[in-house]
Amino acid sequence: MLKNLTKKISDMTGAEILRFKKREKNNFLISVVLIMVVYIYGGANDNPLIYWFAFIVMIALVLLHVLRLAFIEKGVRNILCEHIDLDRYQDIFEHYSAYGQNRARRSKSSQAFYFINMAQIYYLRGDFEKSLEMLSKFKPTDFNSLQTQSIARYYYLEFLNKVFNRDSYDLQDYIGVLLTICTQFQNQKELIAQQVNMVKMIDGIVTEKIPITISVESRNNHLEQVELCYYKALNHLNQNQPEEAKACFREIVNENPELFYVKEAKKYLEELA
Repeated sequence: MLKNLTKKISDMTGAEILRFKKREKNNFLISVVLIMVVYIYGGANDNPLIYWFAFIVMIALVLLHVLRLAFIEKGVRNILCEHIDLDRYQDIFEHYSAYGQNRARRSKSSQAFYFINMAQIYYLRGDFEKSLEMLSKFKPTDFNSLQTQSIARYYYLEFLNKVFNRDSYDLQDYIGVLLTICTQFQNQKELIAQQVNMVKMIDGIVTEKIPITISVESRNNHLEQVELCYYKALNHLNQNQPEEAKACFREIVNENPELFYVKEAKKYLEELA
């Protein structure tokens, strides 16, 4: 059921998602009020059965609400990571996010979340200067301690922009800062380990232009699979394997034409024709 919720959200427009979130919030508040009435009634009438039933239902409602919100946010993220719909994803953050609606302006975390998503959109479009500008509008410390993934994404995005913008950077600095990010959960540690491997791989393929053995496993979503296929193509070029490179470029050339990787794939295919 929750997976269906994620798919449903990923097919919505920004306005539809905003309305859905409002309904979700209102339904939750109404349910809480009703169960609170039952809870108070059980306490007032010294009825432990009703009292504890209401208490358990209350806990279940809160947990279910939190879980549903997480799957809603995953659905929003899938608009970018699975559908690779840059326009719809950008529209959501510009017009329907808390920061985009001129709300939560004083929350550093809200601002940082807005700007890091805008930075990713501009990077994927190939506008590296604009992406770096978005990253300059906040600091990684603006995220709270639970937003480890966003902190790691900040450094990873900054690294990517510098690589493709041909700015100077220190590889070991990025590896070091990623490895020193405090993590509380195993999946966060695995994510950072993946990003460290990607940083090393991209430095070798794009900057150093040396043939390497790609040890990165299949990525987690459709967008990451497209990215990895692009790097594999460049790695084949570094090994003087044009036919293998063309095969990789052809795998992604029909993706969203606004995507930086797709634009580059088309250029390479024209050059290799």
